[in-house]
Parts: sequence; structure tokens; C-alpha cells
Amino acid sequence: MMTKIIRDNRNEFFSDLRSKKLSIAMCHGVFDLLHPGHIEHLAAAAKLADVLVVSVSSDEFVNKGPGRPVFDLETRMRSIEHLECVDYLIVSSSETAIPNLELIKPDYYVKGVEYADPSNDVSGNIRAEIECVQNLGGKIHYTDGFTDSSSRLINRFILNQSSELNNWLAELRKEYRFDDLKSYIDQVENVKVAILGEIIIDKYTFCTPLAKSSKHPILAFQELNTSTFPGGILAIADNVSEMVNQVTIFSHQSRVDSLEGNYSFKHNIKSEMFFEEERPDIIKHRFVDYSTGARLFEKYIFDPRPLKSKEATRYMSDLKTRLESFDVVIVADYGHGLLTEDAIEVLTGLHRPKLCVNTQANAGNRGFNTIQKYPKASLICLNGQELQLELRDSNPDYFQVVPRYMQEKNAQYAILTLGSEGLLVFGDNRRVEKVPALSDKSVDRVGAGDAVLAIGSLYAAIGAPLKIIGLMASIAASFEISQLGHSKSLTKIDLLKSLKALLAS
Repeated sequence: MMTKIIRDNRNEFFSDLRSKKLSIAMCHGVFDLLHPGHIEHLAAAAKLADVLVVSVSSDEFVNKGPGRPVFDLETRMRSIEHLECVDYLIVSSSETAIPNLELIKPDYYVKGVEYADPSNDVSGNIRAEIECVQNLGGKIHYTDGFTDSSSRLINRFILNQSSELNNWLAELRKEYRFDDLKSYIDQVENVKVAILGEIIIDKYTFCTPLAKSSKHPILAFQELNTSTFPGGILAIADNVSEMVNQVTIFSHQSRVDSLEGNYSFKHNIKSEMFFEEERPDIIKHRFVDYSTGARLFEKYIFDPRPLKSKEATRYMSDLKTRLESFDVVIVADYGHGLLTEDAIEVLTGLHRPKLCVNTQANAGNRGFNTIQKYPKASLICLNGQELQLELRDSNPDYFQVVPRYMQEKNAQYAILTLGSEGLLVFGDNRRVEKVPALSDKSVDRVGAGDAVLAIGSLYAAIGAPLKIIGLMASIAASFEISQLGHSKSLTKIDLLKSLKALLAS
């Protein structure tokens, strides 16, 4: 009998199954690359009970590192569907197996022997699942046998087809163990972070084309649905807040309640805002073709003029005393008027905090917003294409240009993002680390540079080696481009799981 996939009326189906007094075993996993270890594990599980149900994580809940899952949910389920030992398949739309455990109420929850020590599970999910099974009256069973992992096989044979990435990861594995990398993550926790820059709300409206207008030479579209995401320093603060104990953002809102419905501050994000109703909140609205994902049109709602009100002047003049208590000040300058010359003078005159700066060229500032606005910084974050425009050179020698910028600004670090080519991390004495892109899967590149600034700044602040700064920043960028807008943050667990996957060899 071919395995049956249970998609509809799941409650009724498993209630009926239990009413037949059949014993049930359940396995759960990603099964990104079905290998002999999986097959032995499932076959052993099937011998424990009358029925074997396999729960498979949906794509959005796979956090095994950049580029994962390699195979989409339907492909992974089809691989298991043809195994005779499996009776039923069910999708898991959760970070844990708990909802499916509560639905199925198995007599046995079956895991591989590598999960017998819950301390090896960085997410803590296994402990919670074990408790759930026991509360439901079931038993935990561990299978032994062939224990090779999908991550190891994928790293070896599928993901790392680039020899540059293969070689870089091989060197990483020689230099660092998982515990070494985790120690840097632990060090970052107590860094006191301030973030300064414009708040942006990103909107995406999906459309489908109809036809050319009968009266005008334009194409008509039908509007389908709109999604709203936090952008600008809100996205940066979200990512940083997952890594440190507390973050404070300094910015502008039109009103106290103007972000309601679009964003809720996390518990460890403090906000110190000034309010000015005459100046609208910044909204960047993208219209997207539903079938292809192609961007059709973009609309900005903003006031590009520099801030000049008394409230803004007072706010900026108070920044110096308010920022000196932080370890790091991350500045994301989108060139939309918040960061005036006076504000930059205050920021570059700070003594205690490390100043980490990114200036972004976009349609709203027409390329006039460059890193040259800042005479001093501890870390400068640059985009390769934007630097080309600034230099009026399509093929600059970054290994000469970036150190020159660093010397001008007395910067200890610089990160240069190069899109699909990865990134370069520069340190003192012209040291440089080339980090290849960890994934070529891209849903939306908006926010990738912000993620690099957010996470790279934290590791630069603790004086981490260039390879570690680049690794953590690259994981953050890979995570950001895998989603539409900033729909979710990179958590510490996501980061730890990515490191485990990348170190598998």
C-alpha cells in the first residue's frame, strides 16, 4: 500500500484511527535528503507499532542553515511516500512536533540515538517534545544504526558546489569547533546597543496582469493582497534584539500611535522617539507580479528634506549625553532627512561607543547619500555597487579602496557586501577575509545589507576575528533574503542551528 498523505479532516482521521485500537508510532523531521540512516530509522520505528505516521516540517519552519531546505516540502514528502514501512504522512506547520503529537497522540515517539542526550539540541525543542509525549501517555524510543546526517551529506555533495565555498568552510572547520563559535555568541549577549536611523514600513502588494488599457498605453493589473513588514531600523533592531539583552532605538514617528498595526516592539527593545505630525512616517510600497515575483512599481511616502524643527534640533542636541552609555551605536542612514549634519557631528564626536555606520543609496536620495558624510567611524558597512557609483568606477580595486576609506575614518573594520559574490571583511594592517555567499536562494534582497550591518556590528564590537564577523554577517544576510520583506528575525537558535549545519562534514 502506498503511503497516504493526510491533509484534510486531520482531527477526524486520527480520532478514527485511534478508535480502532491500533498502536501508533510517530517520527518527525525535515528529511531534506533521504539517506540510509533515515530509511533504517523509519523501518525500525514501523516495527514498534501497527501504524507509522511521519511528520514532515514545512519549508518555512526548516532552520538548518543557509540554502535549506534544498528540496521543497512536496519533493521531500514524495521521497518518503514510496517507502513501504510508512503508512501515513502529515505536514508539520510549526517549529516543533508538538501540535502533531497532540493531534496524533502516538504510543511511541521515535527519534534517532543522536537525540538521546537532549543537551545536544540547541533549540530545546526535544525536551519540550519529550514532555509532551509523556503527558499524553506515550513513550520515547531511540533507534540506533546508521547515523549520517542530511546536513553532512548535503554539505559534501549538494550545497557546496562552489570550490571557493567548499575551501572556505573546510578552513572554518579546521579552525573552529561548534563550542568555539557558540562562545562568541555568548559574548555578544551583554553588549549595550543603540540604533539610530529612519524607521521604514515596507509594503508589498501582489497583482496579476489583466490587459492593456483600452484608452491609454498602459498595462492594467488586478490588486490581490497586501503584506506589511517592519523596515529600516525596525528590522535591524529586531535582528539585534535576538542576540543581546536590550536594544534602544532613536528615531522619529509622526505620532505616538503611528506604528500601530504595522509593528509591535519586542520586550527588550526600548524606543526613544521624537514626534512631529507634519513629517510623515516613511512607507515604501512595492507592487509585485504574483506569478513571477517581479517588481512592477515602487511608491515612496516620505519627506526628503532635512529635519529643521525645534523638536528635532533639541532631540539631536541631546543625543551625545544619551548615547555615551552604550557600547555600540549602529547608524543606518537611508538619506531621508533624519541624519542631518548636526546629528552626524554629534555621532562622530562620541567617545565611548563604537560607531558602526551604513549609508544607503536608494531612489529617495538619488545616490547622494554616501559614507563620505561621516568623517569617523569604528566600522563602515559598504555596498559594492554603491561604492562603484560613488567612485565612478565600474571595476575598482576594493583591496586598495576600502583600506583607504578606513584610514580616512580611523575605522578598525569595514564590511563590503558583494551580493551573490559574498562579502569582504577588512581589519587593521590591511587584513581581509573573503566570505563566499552561503546560499544562492533569494526571495527578496531588500534588507540584506541591514542584516549584515546589524549582526556584523555586534561581532566587530567584541573584537571577534574577521572570519567570525564575516560568517555571522553572511548567515544573517542568507536568512534575510530567504523571506519576503522582514517577516521574521534571525534568532539565536536559528544562528546556532546554521552553525551546526555548516560545520557538519
